[in-house]
Amino acid sequence: MKIEVALPFRPEWEQVTARRLFDRARREPHEDDGIVTAFRDGQVTLRSNRRVEGFTNAVQEIGYQGVRVGDLVIHSMDGFAGAIGVSDSDGKSSPVVHCFVPHGGTDCRYYAYLLRVLAQRGFITSLAKGIRERSTAFDVEAFRSLVLPHPPLAEQRAIADYLDAETVRIDALIAKKQQLIHLLEERWAATLTTAFDCPSGLRLKHLLGAPMAYGVLVPDHVPDGPMMLRISDFRHGDPDPALVARISETLHNQYRRTIVQEGDLVVSVVGTLGRAAIVARRFARANLNRPLARVQLRHDVPVDLIRMWCGSSQFAHQAELVTGTDSAQPTLNLGDLKNFRVGLPLAPSAWGPIRQRLQRAEASWEQTQGAVTRQLHLLAEHRQALITAAVTGEFAVPGAE
Repeated sequence: MKIEVALPFRPEWEQVTARRLFDRARREPHEDDGIVTAFRDGQVTLRSNRRVEGFTNAVQEIGYQGVRVGDLVIHSMDGFAGAIGVSDSDGKSSPVVHCFVPHGGTDCRYYAYLLRVLAQRGFITSLAKGIRERSTAFDVEAFRSLVLPHPPLAEQRAIADYLDAETVRIDALIAKKQQLIHLLEERWAATLTTAFDCPSGLRLKHLLGAPMAYGVLVPDHVPDGPMMLRISDFRHGDPDPALVARISETLHNQYRRTIVQEGDLVVSVVGTLGRAAIVARRFARANLNRPLARVQLRHDVPVDLIRMWCGSSQFAHQAELVTGTDSAQPTLNLGDLKNFRVGLPLAPSAWGPIRQRLQRAEASWEQTQGAVTRQLHLLAEHRQALITAAVTGEFAVPGAE
């Protein structure tokens, strides 16, 4: 059986099945071999070179096989997500990982880049025999049946050398942009720390206009009932009304205490503590789920000032003190929350200038961070487009015949 790959390869390149380019390697592991892992970013290396936590280790390593430097390694379950690459380490791997050695005239690096392009485009997922994400099973026969281009060896090497150099350069730029975002976040955090550093002892309960309340404990989802906001709705800014959950009218009325109005503050009190947002007009009369609490403030208290305080180190420190024993899912008690110290001056007349300074600083931070984030997306798109164009022969790589 042959599986055609729907990519516009250079017409003069020969196309052959992968079984003509690679042999499967079957080796017994050495006693002192470390575990080699194929990561989703394409690196294949000893697990100890990257990280050792977050893995499930087999009690008995039945079926483990030897991996050697230069093998083309395909993770059959994670190949759809890019877990394909050339091993930089000797070691051993589990049976779900398949190793291949090239015939003469084949550069493994070129084919690793090509296969990750197929993964990125969803082609490997299309080979799935099951319905679950990790049931794609990009197995040995599926790989051996692929019809792949076979440029001259010198051209394969030139393409791989070019992409090795260019991806390193782009990855370095991406790392610098990510570091810049981290520094911007640290600067914003320091701004909040300074702004809420007044030792007045003002407590949140003195700023409330109504008692706080938790949201719906066990939702009953219906397609056209009242809206129910969740913590995940605020992960990327304002929620999308089309994606907001709905609950029955009966349950909505049962939790009338957490029906929100325009301008109310909602704060996450389970899991990720202190994520806060101001309710927009289109979500007035919506309800909340259990990880969120409604916080209604006095009319003279600037709601966006308290929203920013929820993201401060002062809030985080107090939350850690009262939830320190909660290991898996920290939960903030509203009785504790109302006694949190808000580091603001006692005189309300001093709140306005603090609010204005923070609004300017937040706007500048968001604008700069947004620009850097867009640059990150463009760099990632450029990186992928460059790899795709090179492996398909869309442009002449420098140094290739």
